Amino acid sequence: MASLLASDNVAVAGEPMYELTEASPSRSTHTMPTHAPEVSHMVDSRIHRGTLLKLDCLLLPFLALLFLFNALDKSNVGSDLVLEHQHSTD
Repeated sequence: MASLLASDNVAVAGEPMYELTEASPSRSTHTMPTHAPEVSHMVDSRIHRGTLLKLDCLLLPFLALLFLFNALDKSNVGSDLVLEHQHSTD
């Protein structure tokens, strides 16, 4: 660990080291407000319904295909296990 420390405030890779210090109030000109104003988000129901409809039309066919492929895969694996078991007992 002693090799990582530099005596002249220069890092090992040749870059200067920086120290974090607490900022004084006189330095900072911009401060965050103590309380944020309440913002009410108004949602237009027509836009909301349209967005949900678009998402449904995009996602539902894709999800239906995924469920179909899942069912086909499960039945294929099941029938393969049964056929393999039958061949091994013959």
